[in-house]
Amino acid sequence: MEFSFDVSEVPVSDRSFGVLPAGWYAAKITGAENRQAKTGTGKYLRIEFTLTDPAGRKVWNNYNVKNDSTACETIGRQQLAEVVRAIGKKRIADTDELIGAVLTIKVKVCEASNGYEAKNEVAAAKALDGAAPPAAAAKASPPWMKKA
Repeated sequence: MEFSFDVSEVPVSDRSFGVLPAGWYAAKITGAENRQAKTGTGKYLRIEFTLTDPAGRKVWNNYNVKNDSTACETIGRQQLAEVVRAIGKKRIADTDELIGAVLTIKVKVCEASNGYEAKNEVAAAKALDGAAPPAAAAKASPPWMKKA
């Protein structure tokens, strides 16, 4: 099969996939996958966020949902809860419920270390401007405060 390709016919791309500056970005969730931790005992949810500006840029983040370290699991679940609240849900039963949701994410820069290049991580999430997350559920009154 004959094939010919000449790079001189294609302009050099000015698209940079380097680290994004820290800040708040509008995003859409375009991927969500349950994964097994390398330890074999933990689980995490990997979410892919596609930014709307700069359009098409992606940021991935892992959320621990089961971990041998109680602290790591607690932090991961708190971060995931922030994402779920930001998209206007109180609970999800399937990762597919996340796909297509829009929100605002706070991107931070993790400096290069231990042979790895600098990268971005999601530090926080909130509802997209103009879209309010659901109000927190009202707490039930204790039994001694209920009227008979």
